[in-house]
Amino acid sequence: MYKFLLIAYLPLLLISCTFSEKNQSKNESQILSQSDKLEVVDIRIYENGDLKINGTLLSDSSIPSHIDALKMGEETKVRVSASDMVYTGLINKISRELVLKDVEQVEINMMTPDAFRQFEQDLIIDILSNGKIMLDGNLVYPADLSVAIKNNSGLTNDTKVRLYVSDMASMGTLTDIQEMLVYNDISQIIHQDDRSRTNSKS
Repeated sequence: MYKFLLIAYLPLLLISCTFSEKNQSKNESQILSQSDKLEVVDIRIYENGDLKINGTLLSDSSIPSHIDALKMGEETKVRVSASDMVYTGLINKISRELVLKDVEQVEINMMTPDAFRQFEQDLIIDILSNGKIMLDGNLVYPADLSVAIKNNSGLTNDTKVRLYVSDMASMGTLTDIQEMLVYNDISQIIHQDDRSRTNSKS
């Protein structure tokens, strides 16, 4: 009798285990894919129609394919910086592509041409929640930041640092970076408010 019941339930147990393994695998892949999402995307638009996305120089025609290839999600923060002399249609084109990617946290900074030139001369540092750093849109490890700054040919005594800090970033990382900047004779640090965002869907 017991042998019969065991034989009857064996297929059910196998199906249950297989289903459980598939669910676990699916959950793990979802976690991995979420961790691959970009936390910050830095977009800079120039008056000649070129733009940079996380440090990569692009032309107008490559915007849709490049933005489509970016791994972005609801938590991704997009910062768009441009001179107010930039063609409005280009801003709208980028905004449409971000809407198609379901990106909700978008900040658009339109500046005078002089202010944008100053922004370009400044060092933009993002301290991310995963412990990594972005320097002018390029991902670097904290240990490599000092070397990257020293190798910056445009660095002068008047160089300012605009510091964007994730809400979940470690205070230890922030303190280390501030100390490193002072060590590299950079004392002009502007703390940017990284929490106020313009909703791209509104």
